[in-house]
Amino acid sequence: MHTVCSARAHGWRRGLLLAVALAAVLLFVATAHAQAAPRTTGTFVGRDDPNGQFVRFTTPRNKRVNDWAGVLLLQLDKNTQGDRLGPLARMFCIQLFVVVRPNDLYYANGSVTALHGGCYIRYLLAHYPATTVGTPAEGAARQLAIWHFSDDLDLSTVEDVGIRTRAQALAAEAQLQVDTNGCPGTNTGVATLTLAPSSARVPEGQPVIFTARIDPPEAAVSLNVSVDGSAVLNNGQQAATLAFNQGVAYFSVLNLNVGTVNVTAQVPYVMDQGTVFDPLGGRQTQRLVLGETLNLTTIAQVQTFFEQTTATPTATPTNTPVTKTPGFGGDTTPTNTPTGTPTSTPSTRKRTPPTETPTSTPTLVFDTPTPPAPATSVPTPTLARIPTRLPNTGAPADRVAVWLALALALLLAGAATRRGLRP
Repeated sequence: MHTVCSARAHGWRRGLLLAVALAAVLLFVATAHAQAAPRTTGTFVGRDDPNGQFVRFTTPRNKRVNDWAGVLLLQLDKNTQGDRLGPLARMFCIQLFVVVRPNDLYYANGSVTALHGGCYIRYLLAHYPATTVGTPAEGAARQLAIWHFSDDLDLSTVEDVGIRTRAQALAAEAQLQVDTNGCPGTNTGVATLTLAPSSARVPEGQPVIFTARIDPPEAAVSLNVSVDGSAVLNNGQQAATLAFNQGVAYFSVLNLNVGTVNVTAQVPYVMDQGTVFDPLGGRQTQRLVLGETLNLTTIAQVQTFFEQTTATPTATPTNTPVTKTPGFGGDTTPTNTPTGTPTSTPSTRKRTPPTETPTSTPTLVFDTPTPPAPATSVPTPTLARIPTRLPNTGAPADRVAVWLALALALLLAGAATRRGLRP
């Protein structure tokens, strides 16, 4: 049996709602990869029966219904989606014409002040939170007042006189206060904690400096940091509480031993009433709003690898390399030296330079005398004969082209003239 606090949609309306829901799901999937921040998620549990009851009223669609109105329960997750280890949160419905069922999935998605009538709903939740309901009739009256602003419910159609009077009074108060003092603010953003670097690999004994960042910056004023193994923080301990400065804090981790160190940071923060929880996973279900203040904790954890330090050996050269004198094929015999600058002693062996075989190529002739070769110059290999002067090839290339073109034009003109004069 489905738990509902609203009327079901039928016919074309259901088709329209399904289409809208599908579009919302596709939009969510398309933008999910761009969301870097983890989300607070939860699973719908059901009604909080002591704090609500069934009430007869007429919907804005002019349909008479007998729906349950009051506090709803959402089991939040703590570390990962679906673990159900977070607090049991009290909610109200802000979508009158959509069904909610047990095990429907939700995620936190901003402030109710961004929605239709949201500022008035925020006022009601701040001054009349779900934790102070106390009776079924009071829970029903608060839910009806919220529907008045979220779905334009006419409270005069409520059949129960006591619940109707109470709901009208709540709505009138919210209308007056918000119109007079403006929309109340709220901290509904899900706090996101990040540690950088996300991982590190350093030699043992070398400290690693981490940057902790909370977003939004006003979500928390401090964070708790801890390390395991034999590592310590910059205070010499394995745990510390650090203050945020505009949402940023720095600390270092040091480990004198080889091994992996887990660095964990935790930030307690407050999620105010008025946080909207939207459907997660594509299943059509009504939108909820947080009816109480929650004290939550966001966690970030990274690993650092401290590796063994490897000493770099310093080698002392003991042998000099063999060098060759170009053109003669000679070499030097290496000399062993224990330390200091390597030296080399020429070998006592003598080698006769190779005798060059004359070729038939004539000796080179240059216009200018060949400069004398240095004392240590290498014999110049025999090259092909280079002429003393290059033959004159005429005008530059561009002029040659002009003359050739002109000559061709004259020939063509002459040919044309001869054709014209031929009888």
